[in-house]
Amino acid sequence: MDRAGRQILHHAFGQNRRGDGSVDGDVVTRRTGFTKQVPGTFQVQGRTVRFFPRLPTHMRNPDDPQGGFYATRDADSEGEEGLYYLWTPDEVRELLEEADYAVFASRFGLDEPANFEGRWHLTVRRPVEEVAADAGLTESDAQSAIERGKQALLNARAGRVPPGRDEKQLTAWNALAIRGLAIAGRHLWIQNHPSLTCSIGPSSNSFIHFITHAFAGSSDCAIKSWEFMGLSIPEQTLVLFGGLLALLIVQLYYCLKLR
Repeated sequence: MDRAGRQILHHAFGQNRRGDGSVDGDVVTRRTGFTKQVPGTFQVQGRTVRFFPRLPTHMRNPDDPQGGFYATRDADSEGEEGLYYLWTPDEVRELLEEADYAVFASRFGLDEPANFEGRWHLTVRRPVEEVAADAGLTESDAQSAIERGKQALLNARAGRVPPGRDEKQLTAWNALAIRGLAIAGRHLWIQNHPSLTCSIGPSSNSFIHFITHAFAGSSDCAIKSWEFMGLSIPEQTLVLFGGLLALLIVQLYYCLKLR
């Protein structure tokens, strides 16, 4: 068992409830260059969001009378963990042209050791520009080969027995999913249509800005600018407190006396 492969596959299963994980990563770390360090971040976010309503066999059935997202999908199919999502180089080679296979294998690690119980759970291993350079192709041609490969594998996977689906519709998990879709939609819009996005000031720092200023004080509050019956507001407060304290003492006295 390759522990890293198991962790990757389990992470993929577990994160399908939330569409905001990759968006949060980009939003929170944007200023440290997260988007530049992880090319295609927003494409991944878009594909993750599209997973939810994509097919009735996935996380939602549009014909369900309750209309919510289902709880989860099983990890197993046909009695084997992750089988629906795993491949071997021979299986992929049969589906692709030789030239496309070379590009696809380099991109997704099919030319490297298996990462999940003797099979390959496809994860991006090399950037497109590096794959293209090794294959003597333009980046556009390499990307086209990769897309053809992904579509061929998706078509082939449609003939497999899919994992079971837990059709409970949990309010809390639906709330997480809806929140994720809302956040993802907002930031995908900002990324794709920056000229149509208005700014109302600092966004990521607005909360910190509020906190740092909310508790900043000065001696201005000691200036008496208003009085009533010769008493300032602090003095009136003191008189009111004294009156309430006296009332409390009287009530306590009569309570003890009645006993």
